[in-house]
Amino acid sequence: IDDAITRGATAIVITPMDSDALSTAVENCNAENIPVFTIDRSITGGKVTTVLQSDNVECGRKVAREFVNQIKKRGLKEVNLLQIHGQLGSSPSRDRDKGFWEVMELNPDIKINLIGEAAGDWMPTPAMEATLAYLTANPEINAIYYEADVMAPGVFAAMEQLGRLVPQSDPEHIINGGVDGTKFALESVRNGLMDVSISQMPYSQGTVVAYLAYHAAKYGADELPPELFFDTQVLTPENIGSYT
Repeated sequence: IDDAITRGATAIVITPMDSDALSTAVENCNAENIPVFTIDRSITGGKVTTVLQSDNVECGRKVAREFVNQIKKRGLKEVNLLQIHGQLGSSPSRDRDKGFWEVMELNPDIKINLIGEAAGDWMPTPAMEATLAYLTANPEINAIYYEADVMAPGVFAAMEQLGRLVPQSDPEHIINGGVDGTKFALESVRNGLMDVSISQMPYSQGTVVAYLAYHAAKYGADELPPELFFDTQVLTPENIGSYT
């Protein structure tokens, strides 16, 4: 970001991994009157022109609703859950956790045993390590909620290593799903290996933020909204064929 400032950037778009770590860089942009746009979350310090994001609490709710649907389809009264968080303390992780448990608590007929939870840090390797450790020690786990699909390849690698990666049609299938609608997730949903992915419509977000950045650079950012929320789409093996 500092290099972009030096090179004369007239608008900057960021998809932040760590909201705290980028505060100084955004403050440097503010000092040079360069408008900053962020996708998925804001920055702790400094002024962001517009934050483009989905309702992450609702994303968590949508995952949970499909989990409940799959649990009931299987006739289960009790579920042993592993939860892989994103980056602990980050707003998307907090919100997706909140929404998920809001829905689960509305279904008292289903007993949810939280066997374990770990920070995946939005990366496949920590997610794989956590999944491998918990599944090895707790083979009774039959559901895994990862807060972002970017961690799914790691979760799947661990399940495959232990012979637990099987499709929905198999009675030993582990109910699983997350948020983002990545290419890996879409393919996994199509194959029946992933039960649900919540697409955040990234193409739409990218198109809109490009327009906003252009507008800010050419005409100024005074009239731009501080936040824009995008709808999300629930993707399952039943409806993935109609997703474009």
